[in-house]
Amino acid sequence: MILTIIAAGIALSLSVLTHELGHLLVGKLLGARVLKFSAGLGPKIFGVTRNGTEYCLSWIPFGGYVKFAGMEESENVDNAFISMAVWRRSLIMFSGPLFNLLLAFLIFCVVIYGFGIGVIKTTAVGEVYPDSPAAAAGIVIGDSVISVSGETVAYWGDIERAIQESKGQPLDLEVMREGKEYVFRAVPVYDDTFGGWALGLEPAIGTEVGEVMKESPAHKAGLRPGDMVTSVDGIRVNKWDEMVAVIHASPGKKIEIEWLREGQKMSAEIVPKSQLVASGNNAEKVGLIGILMPFGRKRMSPVGSIVEGWSRTWFTLQRIVLFVFGLFTRKISPSLIGGPAAIAKLAGDSLRWGPEFFFNFFGFLSVNLFVLNLIPLPPLDGGQLVLVAFEGVRRKPLSKVSRLIFAQIGFILLVMAMIYVTFNDLMRWGAR
Repeated sequence: MILTIIAAGIALSLSVLTHELGHLLVGKLLGARVLKFSAGLGPKIFGVTRNGTEYCLSWIPFGGYVKFAGMEESENVDNAFISMAVWRRSLIMFSGPLFNLLLAFLIFCVVIYGFGIGVIKTTAVGEVYPDSPAAAAGIVIGDSVISVSGETVAYWGDIERAIQESKGQPLDLEVMREGKEYVFRAVPVYDDTFGGWALGLEPAIGTEVGEVMKESPAHKAGLRPGDMVTSVDGIRVNKWDEMVAVIHASPGKKIEIEWLREGQKMSAEIVPKSQLVASGNNAEKVGLIGILMPFGRKRMSPVGSIVEGWSRTWFTLQRIVLFVFGLFTRKISPSLIGGPAAIAKLAGDSLRWGPEFFFNFFGFLSVNLFVLNLIPLPPLDGGQLVLVAFEGVRRKPLSKVSRLIFAQIGFILLVMAMIYVTFNDLMRWGAR
């Protein structure tokens, strides 16, 4: 619990502080008068004043805030924020979320350069979905992909990347089957559930344990990286998906897992944790024991890390925007929304997996804050941008009464949203 609180506090505080730093720097650049910038909340510990701005450290180590002069018309001061040009105020408001996105990009670049990219160390086909482009082309389980449209592939991720880059154009897959080489032409189709192009293929992954989360049911039972799971709940398993299917179907139920370690047979009883996870557009309760499949490591150059970092940032942004859009169009169940408790749990779990997972969570959280802060509701930046946009169209500010009504409606909606996500959190805890 303490680890969870610390991890969540660090991630949220740095994300919020970066957000406020964006407002500060762009505000200063555009000539806004900044009265105060605080790292932390509550009473200040100490502060210094430079060029009319007080920079202080406050007692509550959570985020921070920036205070501009003249946020309201009633404040008659030089360089008042309310009297600045519409485009200047828009940039200042947008800079907070933008800095969250830039922070995510920086985090992803550093993580990729420092840890490399996790890759599935096989090009062997373990599953071909019926009626898929791959099945129609003639690809079967057991084929090993050698190249895609002339490009040699070494990892499954190389195949996936080629499929996405095809944009639906035909691909020639050269495969090895029983010592002979064959070439099959397949046309990717767009998968709305996945949000990308697909051929209907899955890699052949065995039951070797790659990572074990600290303090998880698997870790407490004695499972360690390199162990080879042979049976779950009395069912023999040879593929990762087979093993996962049995575990997922057993939330809160005691099951016996058998595995091999350096040729020695071992076994233990494990109770998978019950957790709500996304299943299509809805939430489903599944069992989890805290293990990951084995991944190889592909090291990246500085330039490659930047390119891959932006790709990861853009992919994360797309997924979050599609999720939010799905919520508003009722295509995705609101039960998938998590609140503060869900964020804290994710932060704690990611830290238990290790530094790489925690920093990736940190980046994911920062992209989330970019999107959420642009939702057009006050007191979010998106709400302020809407007001400024109205002012730009009308060529005069909205009346104080209109702004007050807009603020009150936004506040009520935000409170309702917080109540809902908190209820979802409580339901998740109850599902454990």
